[in-house]
Amino acid sequence: AVHDTSIAAWLGLEQHEAMMRQGDLWTTIPPHERPGTSSFIMTHNIQVSFLAFAGGALAGLLTTYVLMWNGLILGGVMGLAAHYGLADELGAFIIGHGVIELSEIFIAGGAGLALGWAILHPGFLRRRDALALAARQSVRLIIGSIPILIVAGLIEGFISPSALPWPLKASVGVVTGIGLYAYVSLAGRSRRA
Repeated sequence: AVHDTSIAAWLGLEQHEAMMRQGDLWTTIPPHERPGTSSFIMTHNIQVSFLAFAGGALAGLLTTYVLMWNGLILGGVMGLAAHYGLADELGAFIIGHGVIELSEIFIAGGAGLALGWAILHPGFLRRRDALALAARQSVRLIIGSIPILIVAGLIEGFISPSALPWPLKASVGVVTGIGLYAYVSLAGRSRRA
């Protein structure tokens, strides 16, 4: 995408590429539209997470597709932005919400791949028992991702398009990222005597 913008058509990014060619991004959201945009973003990200999780029931194939396609889209958008000299502006928009949003999508994908692994490699269990066990463990990850995706949607809807300087937006991304990874690393561990 950086070197050949024709990839935009293959990725379905023609409108994005046309805007960037004009020197514009879609990141400017008027204040009166931010609540609706934030709700849309939350809903969309939760749907993607659920799709990545549920795709594990197809031996992980749909999960792998969802993760790869989203990676291609993000990479394509960033490549196009770099081609048109808008990467810094787009990066300043993404930095506030991207850490926790993308991390949660990966967690949902991991939960989906756990389902797929249970189907492909059930061990000494019957496949349906292995799948049920993996589902019980993975569902907690998906349920836990909903509040975090809501926070990411609020940040993307209200802070990311704001006129705040990028270092402040970056600090929101760092603080929320540290909070998420601290929770993921430490939650559920028993305290040692």
